[in-house]
Amino acid sequence: MSVPFRYGGIVSKKDFCGRQTLLEELQGFFKSGQNTVLFGERRVGKTSTVFEAAHRGKYRVLFIDILGVRSLEDLFQQILRATFTLERTGSLFEKILHSLAAIRPTFSPDPITGAMTFSISPGRPLSPESIPEVLEVVAQVARRKPTVVFFDEFQDVLKIESHAQAAVAQLRSRIQFHADIPYVFAGSVRQDMETIFTSPDWPFFKSATPIYLSTLPFEEFAPFLLNKFKQGDRHVPAEILSNVFALCQNIPGDIQQFCEVLWNCSHAGDTLAGDSLHQALSIIYAREQKAYELALASLRSTNLKVLRALARLGGKSPTSNRFMEAVGVRNANAVRQALTRLTALRLIHRGEEGYQFDNPFFRTWLLSREDIGLDKGKK
Repeated sequence: MSVPFRYGGIVSKKDFCGRQTLLEELQGFFKSGQNTVLFGERRVGKTSTVFEAAHRGKYRVLFIDILGVRSLEDLFQQILRATFTLERTGSLFEKILHSLAAIRPTFSPDPITGAMTFSISPGRPLSPESIPEVLEVVAQVARRKPTVVFFDEFQDVLKIESHAQAAVAQLRSRIQFHADIPYVFAGSVRQDMETIFTSPDWPFFKSATPIYLSTLPFEEFAPFLLNKFKQGDRHVPAEILSNVFALCQNIPGDIQQFCEVLWNCSHAGDTLAGDSLHQALSIIYAREQKAYELALASLRSTNLKVLRALARLGGKSPTSNRFMEAVGVRNANAVRQALTRLTALRLIHRGEEGYQFDNPFFRTWLLSREDIGLDKGKK
């Protein structure tokens, strides 16, 4: 039997768990053309939830991932690439290409794979004023068939150099005329998303219904996972699964990853015990150690000390005397600067429970190195 746990991508149909009320609510918003903003931490299931609701409502999804966007060219490329990926009608392509004379999108076959590649050759310097014509392309495609337009990691629009607020204003000015098209905006940096959608100073203020996506309750998610293990004749005591949830900070994607490793290091007829957790962690460390080491190599001394203190003490009170003593500094500003840097590197994020590791396995790996005396005395 193949491994029944899915993570790292879109989870749907039989692999999707729970959130029935939310799925029905989203389908209602799609039908009415109501725009929605999803707040939620990384790997909590935002993307899968949108795709599952669209699938059940018989909608296509025009998926625009703007993670890492840093310029208007990046933004336009992501929007147009997503649009052309969804709708490959030749006649429509030709019409759209002519309508974007200022941006001049071009397609060419990859010499190795033969797949069509996409690039932008602007006829003039790009500006936020070009956003409306790009969004009209989105509207043309979305109106051909029932479509949800989904901007993922939307908070990165704030990182567009020199044009962030103007770009947001242009996006809002055009989207407000697409009342028949449901837009969904999702992001994993809650503070930035709230700036865009809940601050009166920003154009998207009160423009979309807010939904806060939390983790799946143990009482709902645990039976789903236990049934997966049962299909392979593996028994997992409730206490062991509870430890998995705690280790993974209750994040569904990380829990599924851990369960996949538990499955692969066990056999039919096994009852998993505490040593199974240690074995699974060792496998995850072996897979990800190179990435962990590269992350550490990029950090200055104070940043690294703050990261280790977060691993040991947690991130609820990172400017307390105890925390600063662990870091070895007396100035709280030094800790704040380190937290800002670590957040920018996507090693940590600020959630409802304070600062947390983006990857919980990175945290336990750091602790394990301290336990066995590695890296002591490094500057």
